[in-house]
Amino acid sequence: IGVRLVGSEMCIRDRPHAYIELEFFPITENGKIDKKNLPEVDSSALSFAEYVEPTTETEEKLVKIWQKLLGVERIGIYDDFFVLGGHSLLIMKLVTKVKSEINIDLKVKNVFEHSTIQELAKHIELLEKQDILVSEMDEINEDDFL
Repeated sequence: IGVRLVGSEMCIRDRPHAYIELEFFPITENGKIDKKNLPEVDSSALSFAEYVEPTTETEEKLVKIWQKLLGVERIGIYDDFFVLGGHSLLIMKLVTKVKSEINIDLKVKNVFEHSTIQELAKHIELLEKQDILVSEMDEINEDDFL
């Protein structure tokens, strides 16, 4: 049994990332494919990216969140959420975790647009700066300009 990586011109999140070549499929007593006895794909074989560990606090927090959600132990900053098994339902959990652990309101589209740890961390840090500017602007009183 070997794992082969699959590539194409399709968007990375819309294509299969790996398949396992089997000599035969496990069959149930009813003659159907026994999905419970199919071999697991080694998640480390799914990453195309060179492993680079997180360097910022935001990257470290995101790696921990992704590890829990995706069940993948080793995640680097160039790993892609969708390549590692992320999907739309997990995005909802990710958005909720980011809100509770980092206190930032992500949108689902943000994860599609920034699907690596590094990209998403930079986006979150930008949102944090915007939040700080907005709160500082709220503190400015009209009398300060008169």
